[in-house]
Order: sequence, then structure tokens, then C-alpha cells
Amino acid sequence: MNAVVGYVIAAVVAVVIARIAAGPGPGAARHPSMGLADVAGRHVSILGGLAGFAVTGMVLLVTLGRNLPDASGTSFTTLLTMFFVAYIGFLGTSLMFANITDAEASGSFDVPAAIFAAATVTQFYTVAIGWFALRPLFETFGLPRLADLAGWILAASTASSYALVASQLQRSGFVRAGMTGVIAVIGVGVAIVYAILAGSFGWRSPDSTLSLVMTAIILGAPAYAFVMALPMLARDEGRAGRLGAVYPAAILAYSQGAVVFVTFLLLSVLGLV
Repeated sequence: MNAVVGYVIAAVVAVVIARIAAGPGPGAARHPSMGLADVAGRHVSILGGLAGFAVTGMVLLVTLGRNLPDASGTSFTTLLTMFFVAYIGFLGTSLMFANITDAEASGSFDVPAAIFAAATVTQFYTVAIGWFALRPLFETFGLPRLADLAGWILAASTASSYALVASQLQRSGFVRAGMTGVIAVIGVGVAIVYAILAGSFGWRSPDSTLSLVMTAIILGAPAYAFVMALPMLARDEGRAGRLGAVYPAAILAYSQGAVVFVTFLLLSVLGLV
């Protein structure tokens, strides 16, 4: 539970810093070369494959888990939960992308770009949940050297994958290019500060990863419902204007919280949180 409290505090601090750093800015302006429906359709296919990977992983784990001496323990429960939550996330994110059309921005709020930006961020931390499960998977089946190697690979691949998130956020028009780098630095920085404090004061727990994954789905569910309701909410021009005014700040906060979460989750599977 310490990791969840630490994450919430770190995320709030990071969002406040990011909001100050962003300052006042213009409204959303989608890049003219961004064909949202085409790009979103490709993401749906990719996420379908990842959902299949998650389901296959769960089936194999349940089958093989019968032979494990501690199948009901924290480690194995965490592993199964990560695959299960990743599957739900892949399905939900694919539906978000599938709900995107190539309609131009109407009035003061670009609904397709708004859904695309939110789906991009959701995909980022959902993929992290699924792939970070590989390290505890190797540990569960007694492959410590492979688990250590996976930790370095996961850290490098996560840092690289953020470049895609940054690019799509900028092209959707909700986050300026310079701010995408600021978001990454702030998110990683606050998470590392917490990891240092956790090591110094004995806050680390074997339940950290499981608690963080459950927090992701609890906080993500209302955000998902709100984003999926945007086409309906924005039909009223007055409401669309208000959404257009606040949505860039909401996406900034969502992006920052996601980066903090992914870093916390990575540190937790490495045993540092």
C-alpha cells in the first residue's frame, strides 16, 4: 500500500510541476498530416494481437501454475493479475481507437483528436503492464538470470517507446513538443525520489506491483468512461467550448500521471519500490 500512496503523492506533485512548466498555451490544433482514422485502425490491429498474447499467457499460467508450490501466493497472483489487467486494457484501448473518425474539428473542440490523445496514453501504460509481467514470470519459474536481463531490456524498451507517445501527443495537438520531454523528466524524477526514500525508510513491499496494477484499473475506468462519452458530451456547442478549454490540461495531467505510473511499476518489478 505504501507504493500506492507514494504514487498518488508523486503523481500530484508531478502534475502540478508540469502544469506550471506548461504555462498558458493555445487550444488544440491537430497536425494537418495526421490521418487519425487510418492510424487508429492500425493500432486496433496491433492491440488485438497483444490481447491475444495476454489471454494466451493467462491460459498457460493457469495450466502450469497447478504444479507450482505457492500458486496462491503474492508472486503468482501478481503475475496473473498483470496479464488480466493488460488484457482488459488492450481491449478497452482498441475500442477507444475504433471510435475515432477522420472528422475535422468542429467548433472549439476536436473530438477525434481528443480521443486519440487519450487512447495513446492509455495504450502506453497498458503495454507497460503487460510487458513488465515478463520479469515476474521469469522469477516465478526459477529463471533469475533471465529475469535480471529482462529488467534492463524492459527499462530500455520503455524509454524508447515513450518517443512514439510524445510524437502522437504533439501531432494530436494537445501537448507541445518541448513539454513531452519535460513530462518524461518530471515523471522519472519523482519516481526515483520515491524509490530512494522507500529504500531508506523500509517502505518497499512485495505487494507493491499488485497494488499499483489494481490502482491503474481503478483510476483508469472512470477516465475511460469519460473519454468514450466525449462524442455525446461535445454535441452541445456550449459544453464543447468548455471541454475545449480544459481538455489540454486534462491530457497533460493524464500523460504525466501515466509516465509516473509506468516508472513506479518498472521500479516495483525491479524490487526498488
